Amino acid sequence: MRKIFKYMAVTICVVAMGLLAGCGSTSSSNSNEGTGGTIQIQHKSGDTTVPVNPKRVVVLDLASLDTMDKLGLSSSVVGLPNDLMPAYLDKYKDSNTYISVGNLKEINFEKVSQLKPDLIIISGRQEESYKELASIAPTINLGLDMAHYWDSMQHNVKIIGQIFNKEKEAETELKALQNRVADLKKITLNSEKKGVVVMVNGGKLSVFGPGTRYGLIFDTVGAQSILPAPTDGKEMTHGQRASFEFLAEKNPDFMIVIDRDNAIGQGGSAKDIMNTPLINQTKAAQTGHIVYADSALWYLSGGGLESTALMLDDITRAIQ
Repeated sequence: MRKIFKYMAVTICVVAMGLLAGCGSTSSSNSNEGTGGTIQIQHKSGDTTVPVNPKRVVVLDLASLDTMDKLGLSSSVVGLPNDLMPAYLDKYKDSNTYISVGNLKEINFEKVSQLKPDLIIISGRQEESYKELASIAPTINLGLDMAHYWDSMQHNVKIIGQIFNKEKEAETELKALQNRVADLKKITLNSEKKGVVVMVNGGKLSVFGPGTRYGLIFDTVGAQSILPAPTDGKEMTHGQRASFEFLAEKNPDFMIVIDRDNAIGQGGSAKDIMNTPLINQTKAAQTGHIVYADSALWYLSGGGLESTALMLDDITRAIQ
C-alpha cells in the first residue's frame, strides 16, 4: 500500500451552534443551511479551524479556484490574483465582480483585509506569506505535493468539498477523472513508447519525467519516460536543464510542450523555438506527437478538477 504522505490527512471536527461535538462523523452543522459550523483542516502550513460553507473567500491558488468553479462555488469568491488567468477561467478577470488582491507572488494584504474574508486559500507560491494572511482570516495551504500530483489533487478537491458541503459533487467529479485515467492506462499498459514533458522558458529548455510537477502522464497514466525520477526537490519543481541535442539523442516518441513565457504573459513562441532540425528528426515530430499544451493551464492552475481533465486531453493526444 502506498505510504500515506505528509499533510494528506484531513481531520474533520464540526461545531454546531451552541453545541460542541466531538471529532468524527459530519453533523447537521456541516450543511448548506449556514448554521455557523466549523471544520478543522490539517494542511501544509498547519492546522486551521475554518467556517463551514464560507461566503467570502479570497482564493490565491488557481487550482483551488478551478475546483471551486467546477463545483459551482464562484459566488463565494470575492478576491483573487487576476493578472494571469488561463482562458477557461477568464470570467474571473472581471474586476467588478472579483477584486484583484495583487498577483500570485506579490499580495496586497490591505486589499485582502478590506474584503473581510471568511477564508483564504493559498498554495506554494504564497507559503512565505502564510502567517500574515492567517492574521487576517483563517488560511489554508492547498499547495500540491509535486511528486504525487494525483493523490495530492484528489486530497485537495475533497477538502474543498468538505468545507463547502460539496462532498458528493466532488466525489462524482473525481470518479469521472478516475475513469478517464483507467481508460488511458489501457493505452499505456502494453506500449513501449517513451516521452517527456518539455518547458520552454526564455529560449531555454527544461524537461520533466516521473516524480515531478508534470508527472501525471507517467506516474498516474503509466506512460514511459525518457527520464528517471528526479534526485532532488529542485528538479521536481523546475525540471532538468536540457538541450536540443539531448532531446535528439533520447529521441522521444511523444513530447508535451509548455511555454512558460506565454503562460505568464511575456509572449513566447514555443513552436518557433522547437522548430529545429534536431527536434524535427525525432520520432515525436515525425509522427505528429508533439503536443503544444495550454501553457497557462499546466503552469498556473494545474491541480484543479477542470485543469486535470484538460491536462488529460493533452495527454490523450500525446500517447494515442
